Amino acid sequence: MLTLIACSLLAMGQAAASPPLIGPSGAPAHRFVASLSVDWGGRDERGDLIWARRVSDSYDDLTIAAALIAGAADDEDGPRLFNELGDAAILSGIVTTSLKRITNVPRPGESDNRDSFPSGHASLAFATATILADEYPTARPIWYLWAASVAASRVALNRHRVIEIVAGAAVGTWAALAVLDTDRSVMKHLTKEFQVGSVEFQFLPRVHPSGITVLEARW
Repeated sequence: MLTLIACSLLAMGQAAASPPLIGPSGAPAHRFVASLSVDWGGRDERGDLIWARRVSDSYDDLTIAAALIAGAADDEDGPRLFNELGDAAILSGIVTTSLKRITNVPRPGESDNRDSFPSGHASLAFATATILADEYPTARPIWYLWAASVAASRVALNRHRVIEIVAGAAVGTWAALAVLDTDRSVMKHLTKEFQVGSVEFQFLPRVHPSGITVLEARW
């Protein structure tokens, strides 16, 4: 799923070194080499900067992963943090989409696609970073550096102008601060237990020995 795994290279083969390797039994031994690499430099076949494409394509995966892991990491505070991340994403998404429709600004170099202002990538990234920075203040530079790299990647890919990512960052930060300043929550309603017939369901991440459960069913 994560696009950061893309472009991984697994190369295995027998070495051509001379003399050949000899195993403990005296029989010829084989040497295998495995390598994992991710290219961040240069441009891809479409002419896009590779680092920008990597960051831009993976930001939503990392956002979802952060919400699930943070929500499942702590039985006491995890559900609250999961709800805050979800509420910030919902609020920033509503405001960003509304502004896109109102402003009707075309994308750089395009005339038909008129949803450029503000940047949705920057909005969601900064909403997530602000919630995480409030919860884990010692790692605040990491959260905002990641959000800034997501925003910068959109300009580098010529999908947004600078003013648009700045506006997106402002919307996302405002949405997160608004969520942190209120007890109201949409996610609280979505993560409550609900029942279908004799089966009880709950959408909330929890850590188990085998991984993370997102939707739990009990009957």
